[in-house]
Amino acid sequence: MIKNPNHPKRNSVIRVDPIRNPEDIERIRNLLKDRLRDLCIFDVGINTNLRAGDLLSIKVGQVRYLKPGDCLELREQKTRKKRVVFINVRSYHSIQALLNSKKMKHSKNDEYIFKSRTGGGKLRVNSLNSIIKKIGKDLNIKSNLGCHTLRKTWAVQLYFNQGVSLAHIMKFMNHSSERISLQYLGITPQSEIDILMKEI
Repeated sequence: MIKNPNHPKRNSVIRVDPIRNPEDIERIRNLLKDRLRDLCIFDVGINTNLRAGDLLSIKVGQVRYLKPGDCLELREQKTRKKRVVFINVRSYHSIQALLNSKKMKHSKNDEYIFKSRTGGGKLRVNSLNSIIKKIGKDLNIKSNLGCHTLRKTWAVQLYFNQGVSLAHIMKFMNHSSERISLQYLGITPQSEIDILMKEI
């Protein structure tokens, strides 16, 4: 078996970054405005904090009739725990735009909403990872982006830009400690010093 030279070494950790700048989020949406599948993945991904595998496993019937404020129920692939996420207005409009598109209009309830362009099955996590990385490259975003960027962006935007408490972030992300949540948010001892040194 030939080893992939780009594959991370065993037990190594590769961290991807969230999108911190709200302007970059809008730039991404503008880039994807004619790519409804990818725009929907992006919007739902940064508005529900689902892991990539769970996001890509959503089927048409699970979301076809949901309205803003309704719950999407699923079972997490990683933990096998039941998970409930709320569909907000942004996610609702992106889902409906995709489902009403020419390619998806006649989709059956048991089909995946985020289909692969080859074969018609669900989009795979490594393909999503490539899509997110290419978006970052196309827009010259100086961060290490990947499919986990979507989940991290959700947490970072709520914490830094909407004032959601660390306790809530920890609960929503199902983290076992505040330390893990702080690492997830990218809050290091140096960044704490930078915050304390800011003038008011």
